[in-house]
Amino acid sequence: MTAQIQTSPKTVSLFGDSYSSGHIDKPQGMAYSPLSSIGAGSAGDFIVLEGRSWGGMSAADAVNDTGPWLNDLRMGGTFAFCAPYDVARYQVFRYGINEAVRKNADGTYTHCLQCFEANLHNLVDASRAAGRMPVLCTPPVLPVNGIMTTECVARLADATDRIRAVASSKNVPLVDQSNWSFTVAQMADPYHPSAAKMHALNMDLGVKLRQVISAAGV
Repeated sequence: MTAQIQTSPKTVSLFGDSYSSGHIDKPQGMAYSPLSSIGAGSAGDFIVLEGRSWGGMSAADAVNDTGPWLNDLRMGGTFAFCAPYDVARYQVFRYGINEAVRKNADGTYTHCLQCFEANLHNLVDASRAAGRMPVLCTPPVLPVNGIMTTECVARLADATDRIRAVASSKNVPLVDQSNWSFTVAQMADPYHPSAAKMHALNMDLGVKLRQVISAAGV
Protein backbone atom coordinates (compact mmCIF):
# COMPACT_ATOMS: atom_id res chain seq x y z
CA MET A 1 0.00 0.00 0.00
CA THR A 2 1.33 3.44 -0.94
CA ALA A 3 2.34 5.63 1.99
CA GLN A 4 0.05 8.54 2.77
CA ILE A 5 2.56 11.18 3.84
CA GLN A 6 1.72 14.87 3.93
CA THR A 7 4.49 16.67 2.08
CA SER A 8 5.81 20.10 3.03
CA PRO A 9 5.59 22.45 0.01
CA LYS A 10 8.93 24.20 0.51
CA THR A 11 10.95 21.27 1.77
CA VAL A 12 13.82 19.75 -0.22
CA SER A 13 15.61 16.42 0.10
CA LEU A 14 19.07 16.13 -1.43
CA PHE A 15 20.04 12.65 -2.60
CA GLY A 16 23.70 12.38 -3.49
CA ASP A 17 27.26 11.82 -2.42
CA SER A 18 29.71 13.65 -0.14
CA TYR A 19 28.92 16.96 -1.84
CA SER A 20 25.47 16.74 -0.26
CA SER A 21 26.23 14.87 2.95
CA GLY A 22 26.90 18.04 4.92
CA HIS A 23 28.63 17.28 8.19
CA ILE A 24 26.82 14.00 8.75
CA ASP A 25 29.61 11.58 7.84
CA LYS A 26 32.60 13.94 7.98
CA PRO A 27 34.32 15.83 10.81
CA GLN A 28 33.53 19.52 10.98
CA GLY A 29 36.24 21.68 9.46
CA MET A 30 36.78 19.44 6.45
CA ALA A 31 35.69 20.30 2.93
CA TYR A 32 32.00 19.81 3.59
CA SER A 33 29.36 22.30 4.61
CA PRO A 34 26.00 21.77 6.33
CA LEU A 35 23.11 21.99 3.91
CA SER A 36 20.51 23.02 6.47
CA SER A 37 21.33 26.72 6.01
CA ILE A 38 21.28 27.05 2.22
CA GLY A 39 17.55 27.70 2.07
CA ALA A 40 17.70 30.63 4.47
CA GLY A 41 18.27 34.26 3.76
CA SER A 42 15.51 35.72 1.61
CA ALA A 43 11.83 35.61 0.76
CA GLY A 44 10.67 32.20 -0.35
CA ASP A 45 12.90 30.37 2.10
CA PHE A 46 12.82 26.60 2.09
CA ILE A 47 14.06 23.78 4.30
CA VAL A 48 16.72 21.29 3.25
CA LEU A 49 16.53 17.91 4.94
CA GLU A 50 19.90 16.30 5.65
CA GLY A 51 20.55 12.59 5.97
CA ARG A 52 19.66 11.55 2.42
CA SER A 53 23.24 11.55 1.10
CA TRP A 54 26.46 9.82 2.03
CA GLY A 55 30.05 9.98 0.88
CA GLY A 56 30.74 7.57 -1.97
CA MET A 57 27.12 7.02 -2.96
CA SER A 58 26.03 6.76 -6.57
CA ALA A 59 22.73 6.74 -8.41
CA ALA A 60 23.12 2.95 -8.71
CA ASP A 61 23.22 2.71 -4.91
CA ALA A 62 19.93 4.57 -4.68
CA VAL A 63 18.28 2.41 -7.33
CA ASN A 64 19.53 -0.98 -6.19
CA ASP A 65 20.69 -0.99 -2.60
CA THR A 66 19.73 -0.19 0.94
CA GLY A 67 20.79 3.37 1.68
CA PRO A 68 20.93 5.95 4.45
CA TRP A 69 18.73 8.57 2.80
CA LEU A 70 15.91 8.32 5.32
CA ASN A 71 17.90 7.83 8.50
CA ASP A 72 15.58 10.17 10.36
CA LEU A 73 12.71 7.76 9.67
CA ARG A 74 14.84 4.75 10.71
CA MET A 75 14.23 3.31 7.26
CA GLY A 76 16.32 1.34 4.82
CA GLY A 77 15.50 0.18 1.34
CA THR A 78 15.82 1.33 -2.23
CA PHE A 79 14.92 4.88 -3.15
CA ALA A 80 11.71 3.71 -4.84
CA PHE A 81 10.62 2.07 -1.59
CA CYS A 82 11.52 5.02 0.64
CA ALA A 83 10.45 7.91 -1.62
CA PRO A 84 6.74 7.86 -0.65
CA TYR A 85 7.70 8.25 3.01
CA ASP A 86 9.77 11.38 2.43
CA VAL A 87 8.06 14.57 3.63
CA ALA A 88 9.91 16.71 1.08
CA ARG A 89 8.00 18.02 -1.91
CA TYR A 90 11.19 18.33 -3.96
CA GLN A 91 13.68 15.50 -4.38
CA VAL A 92 17.02 16.64 -5.78
CA PHE A 93 19.41 14.10 -7.31
CA ARG A 94 23.01 15.23 -7.14
CA TYR A 95 25.12 12.40 -8.56
CA GLY A 96 27.79 11.99 -11.22
CA ILE A 97 31.21 12.40 -9.62
CA ASN A 98 31.53 8.88 -8.18
CA GLU A 99 30.19 7.47 -11.43
CA ALA A 100 32.96 9.28 -13.30
CA VAL A 101 35.91 8.44 -11.08
CA ARG A 102 35.36 5.27 -9.04
CA LYS A 103 37.48 2.29 -10.07
CA ASN A 104 37.67 -1.39 -9.19
CA ALA A 105 40.80 -3.04 -7.82
CA ASP A 106 41.83 -4.07 -11.34
CA GLY A 107 41.72 -0.46 -12.56
CA THR A 108 38.48 -0.73 -14.54
CA TYR A 109 35.71 1.78 -13.87
CA THR A 110 33.02 0.66 -11.45
CA HIS A 111 30.21 2.46 -13.25
CA CYS A 112 29.25 2.56 -16.90
CA LEU A 113 27.89 5.96 -17.81
CA GLN A 114 25.08 4.51 -19.93
CA CYS A 115 23.90 2.74 -16.78
CA PHE A 116 24.18 6.03 -14.88
CA GLU A 117 21.82 7.64 -17.37
CA ALA A 118 19.36 4.74 -17.02
CA ASN A 119 19.54 5.00 -13.23
CA LEU A 120 18.66 8.69 -13.37
CA HIS A 121 15.59 7.84 -15.46
CA ASN A 122 14.66 5.27 -12.81
CA LEU A 123 15.03 7.76 -9.93
CA VAL A 124 12.99 10.43 -11.72
CA ASP A 125 10.21 7.93 -12.42
CA ALA A 126 10.21 6.70 -8.81
CA SER A 127 10.07 10.24 -7.47
CA ARG A 128 7.12 11.11 -9.68
CA ALA A 129 5.37 7.85 -8.80
CA ALA A 130 5.64 8.93 -5.16
CA GLY A 131 3.95 12.23 -6.02
CA ARG A 132 7.13 14.28 -5.60
CA MET A 133 8.87 16.75 -7.88
CA PRO A 134 12.29 15.47 -9.01
CA VAL A 135 15.12 17.90 -9.75
CA LEU A 136 18.44 16.99 -11.36
CA CYS A 137 21.74 18.70 -10.62
CA THR A 138 24.98 18.76 -12.62
CA PRO A 139 28.35 18.56 -10.83
CA PRO A 140 31.07 21.22 -10.99
CA VAL A 141 34.07 20.88 -13.28
CA LEU A 142 37.05 19.39 -11.42
CA PRO A 143 40.72 19.85 -12.40
CA VAL A 144 43.21 17.18 -13.38
CA ASN A 145 44.72 16.49 -9.98
CA GLY A 146 46.60 13.31 -9.14
CA ILE A 147 44.17 10.39 -9.26
CA MET A 148 41.65 12.75 -10.89
CA THR A 149 43.08 11.98 -14.31
CA THR A 150 42.36 13.56 -17.68
CA GLU A 151 40.19 10.52 -18.44
CA CYS A 152 38.21 11.03 -15.20
CA VAL A 153 37.63 14.68 -16.08
CA ALA A 154 36.36 13.64 -19.52
CA ARG A 155 34.06 11.05 -17.95
CA LEU A 156 32.71 13.70 -15.59
CA ALA A 157 31.88 15.89 -18.60
CA ASP A 158 30.12 12.91 -20.19
CA ALA A 159 28.15 12.31 -16.99
CA THR A 160 27.14 15.98 -16.98
CA ASP A 161 25.88 15.72 -20.57
CA ARG A 162 23.84 12.66 -19.61
CA ILE A 163 22.28 14.48 -16.65
CA ARG A 164 21.25 17.28 -19.01
CA ALA A 165 19.84 14.77 -21.50
CA VAL A 166 17.68 13.09 -18.84
CA ALA A 167 16.44 16.46 -17.58
CA SER A 168 15.46 17.42 -21.13
CA SER A 169 13.85 14.11 -22.09
CA LYS A 170 11.93 13.77 -18.82
CA ASN A 171 11.06 17.50 -18.57
CA VAL A 172 12.71 17.74 -15.16
CA PRO A 173 14.03 21.00 -13.64
CA LEU A 174 17.81 21.19 -13.87
CA VAL A 175 20.09 22.91 -11.39
CA ASP A 176 23.19 23.47 -13.51
CA GLN A 177 26.40 23.86 -11.51
CA SER A 178 28.75 22.99 -14.36
CA ASN A 179 29.60 26.69 -14.58
CA TRP A 180 31.62 26.12 -11.40
CA SER A 181 35.23 25.05 -11.84
CA PHE A 182 38.13 24.85 -9.42
CA THR A 183 41.89 25.10 -9.68
CA VAL A 184 44.18 22.54 -8.08
CA ALA A 185 45.05 25.12 -5.41
CA GLN A 186 41.35 25.38 -4.50
CA MET A 187 40.97 21.64 -3.90
CA ALA A 188 41.11 19.97 -0.48
CA ASP A 189 41.74 16.61 -2.18
CA PRO A 190 41.45 15.33 -5.77
CA TYR A 191 37.64 15.19 -5.60
CA HIS A 192 36.58 17.96 -3.21
CA PRO A 193 37.11 21.74 -3.14
CA SER A 194 38.13 23.53 0.02
CA ALA A 195 35.56 24.13 2.74
CA ALA A 196 35.08 27.74 1.62
CA LYS A 197 34.57 26.75 -2.01
CA MET A 198 32.24 23.90 -1.06
CA HIS A 199 30.17 26.30 1.00
CA ALA A 200 29.98 28.76 -1.91
CA LEU A 201 28.93 25.94 -4.25
CA ASN A 202 26.16 24.86 -1.89
CA MET A 203 24.95 28.43 -1.43
CA ASP A 204 24.69 28.66 -5.23
CA LEU A 205 22.69 25.44 -5.14
CA GLY A 206 20.34 27.13 -2.67
CA VAL A 207 19.86 30.15 -4.95
CA LYS A 208 19.07 27.93 -7.93
CA LEU A 209 16.74 25.67 -5.95
CA ARG A 210 14.86 28.75 -4.80
CA GLN A 211 14.33 29.64 -8.47
CA VAL A 212 13.01 26.12 -9.19
CA ILE A 213 10.57 26.31 -6.26
CA SER A 214 9.43 29.77 -7.27
CA ALA A 215 8.84 28.68 -10.87
CA ALA A 216 6.89 25.61 -9.74
CA GLY A 217 4.58 27.70 -7.58
CA VAL A 218 4.09 24.85 -5.08
